[in-house]
This record gives sequence, C-alpha cells and structure tokens, in this order.
Amino acid sequence: MPSADERKPTLISFPKAVNGLTDSEKALLAEQSAKIHELISGTSMALSELRTGAFNVLFDLTEAMNLDTWTLCEVLDVSPSQARDLMAKETDDLTTETILLYLDRLRA
Repeated sequence: MPSADERKPTLISFPKAVNGLTDSEKALLAEQSAKIHELISGTSMALSELRTGAFNVLFDLTEAMNLDTWTLCEVLDVSPSQARDLMAKETDDLTTETILLYLDRLRA
C-alpha cells in the first residue's frame, strides 16, 4: 500500500497550455488536475483490492480442495515452483489475469 506521501496528488503539468492563461484559469487547471489524480489513485487502489480479493478466493479454493503440489501443477498447468509459491501465498509474480485464469481452470 502506498505511503501517505505517495498518495499526495501530483499535479499534471500543462506547460504549453498555460501560456497566456489567467491565474484563475491556471487555478482551475490545477484543480482539475488534482481531481484527475484522485480518480486515478482511487482506481488503482480498487484494482489492487480486486486482485487481492481474487487471489484470496483462489487460495481458499485450492486449500478447500486439499490439492497437493503435483495435483495443483496438473490442474493449473503450472510448474512445481509456481504451485509452491501459490500454496505459500507468494503473489508477487501473479497478475490479476493469471489469477483469474487459474480460477477458471479450477472451475473446469
């Protein structure tokens, strides 16, 4: 999760667009930039939460199915090291797309 400093809005610069604008127009652009950054930040956080939730469903499902490493390798079509990482909740190399693919393979 990003620190408070990382979540501070970074204003989008409009170097060529602000030439000749009044201070009030520049302030409006800065306000709009802050709103855009807030939306992007919120979307990023929501996507991160979605990925975490999807992984938790995947982990809970594999745990409930009581699959060993080799069976997990066969069902998910992954290497033993990938299966061990999954069982150890190592998610750094897993994209949301991969997690959803694994869930689909378990469903089949």
